[in-house]
Amino acid sequence: MSPEMLNPPGPLQAARLAAALGEGSMKPSMLCVVLAALTAAVGSSLRAETPSATVKHAVHPVLIGKGDCELGRLIVKSPPGADATMEGLTLSLAGTSDLTDLDSLRIYDSGSKESLSTRTLFGAPARPDATVQFTGRRKLQSGDNVFWIACRLRDGAGLGRRVQAECTEVRTSAGAFAPAVEGNRTGHRIGAALRQAGQDGVHTYRIPALATTNRGTLLCVYDVRRKSSRDLQGDVDVGLSRSTDGGRTWEPMRIVLDMGEYRSEEHTSELQSPCNLVCRLLLEKKK
Repeated sequence: MSPEMLNPPGPLQAARLAAALGEGSMKPSMLCVVLAALTAAVGSSLRAETPSATVKHAVHPVLIGKGDCELGRLIVKSPPGADATMEGLTLSLAGTSDLTDLDSLRIYDSGSKESLSTRTLFGAPARPDATVQFTGRRKLQSGDNVFWIACRLRDGAGLGRRVQAECTEVRTSAGAFAPAVEGNRTGHRIGAALRQAGQDGVHTYRIPALATTNRGTLLCVYDVRRKSSRDLQGDVDVGLSRSTDGGRTWEPMRIVLDMGEYRSEEHTSELQSPCNLVCRLLLEKKK
């Protein structure tokens, strides 16, 4: 056997081999090689026109009070020349601690952009169940098509429990298949969004510090950056939030250091970080 026959030929070469076989000029001993070559060529051609998909999971919590929380990013890759439509997908929530923590699940279509966009839904929001089906129609463009798997949590969701959503099937007009999976597969811990941009008219909250007193009270302090997200100098105060039930509920924010409209480095020589303030508060409690 010649070395050239060890590698599958291209479609044109396969066609010539088939023609030779049809004319009776092919030796019987070469029949198996030709059939294998034809199968490889046709299979390669079909695979080149079939979409593929990958789900990417990042390591981060899902937060009560945040709204849409990312559970995974589904990237459906459509090869050039393919004429395929995204028709649906299946999620398994088998790894979720308690389905009652979830309010709903959603799939967002962000086109080819890698960043989460909640502007366009794919299908309708779904109620949590062990298996969740989403159905829709979206023409796949050549290259990457990005869909975000997201959830919304109930206000009473259990802190420390987990939400896990596995995409088990992607359905397109070219066929259904299981996506590849990258990254975290242990689910996402449930937490609480204590402060968010825009709350109480504040532009940005940054640099949080958290401590527990001897009585079990949680103290959280943070920068209150009123007009922008920039570092000093600026209108930056220090806020305090307090919880007496392990973080399930929090008292309204208090401003514990009001530095005026222009807080500079000179004003905070001993408080370069709110972490230092937590330590000072705890020391004062012990006196």
